[in-house]
Amino acid sequence: MKDFLQSQKGYTGIDLAVAIVILSIFTFLISTIFVNIYTQYTDASRSAAATAYATAIAENLDKTYYQYLIDPNDTSAIDAAISAANLTSGYTAQVNIGNANSGGKDLIRNIQISVSYKLGNNTKSITINRTKSKEILIIPNKPKVPSGMVPVKYVITDYISETGYWQITTEEDTTWYNYENKTWAYAMALDGLEIEGYDTITDSNKSQMTGKRVIEQGVLFAWIPKYAYNSSTTDVKFSYSTTEKTVDSNGYLENINNTYSINSCFGEYSGFWISKADANSSEASSIEGATVNAMTNAEGTTVTNLATSSYGPGTSSWSGLTNGRLVVKYK
Repeated sequence: MKDFLQSQKGYTGIDLAVAIVILSIFTFLISTIFVNIYTQYTDASRSAAATAYATAIAENLDKTYYQYLIDPNDTSAIDAAISAANLTSGYTAQVNIGNANSGGKDLIRNIQISVSYKLGNNTKSITINRTKSKEILIIPNKPKVPSGMVPVKYVITDYISETGYWQITTEEDTTWYNYENKTWAYAMALDGLEIEGYDTITDSNKSQMTGKRVIEQGVLFAWIPKYAYNSSTTDVKFSYSTTEKTVDSNGYLENINNTYSINSCFGEYSGFWISKADANSSEASSIEGATVNAMTNAEGTTVTNLATSSYGPGTSSWSGLTNGRLVVKYK
């Protein structure tokens, strides 16, 4: 028994040292792997967040008018686009607007959006590139036709008596209206509307009726685009969209002179429809997604002022307006 015990060797100092070294190396490797995995995960997470922020800034810039982005001395619009992205602590953003393309016309700019973030002691960033084109700002505002109405235009067959007939058209028809030539945009309610060869017309089949003659009319409406009015000169300046600005000769937005005023009846709408004759709301029951109300005095004044301006057909059918007229407002 004594010999057996003596033959069993215990752990020596060398064995313990080797074991500690191996354990240390193993622990170091595990720690390194863990740190690398954590760093990679953190980098991926922060990179994804930075990309989301950059995309949000790009979307905000898309909604900003071109002219407000290209002035190197005024970065307020860019600052607002960055602020609206709500970057959290640890992220910073920078937007660079490129120079105008050659050719003498400032119509498009390159935009570089960079979002930076910290990763340990390093700074990393995500960069995306976009292009920004100058908007084509159209005035007067294009008519907005709600469901239950269809664009129509008057076709003259006798230019001496100026008689003719109403015809179904589309919103893309370039001859539908021209306010410079005093030709207003018109549309009819689908209620009671009859077309040659068809008893009824609906939203689902009205696109097939283009060019067809109106046999039985629905309530006829004219489009009144948002505008500013000078009561002293009876001059009119059309507003762009729902803004209280007009478009200058270079295609940029500019403030409307304070000698002009915009009737409060326009509110947040780019314009409204008014019936050409008195009508009952039941005759316009097909109109959906819009408000249909009796005309107010303010709306009547607005219609009369436009009718008697250089953009209007005169007072015929547009004087002595009463609340028997219907007004349709649609966003």
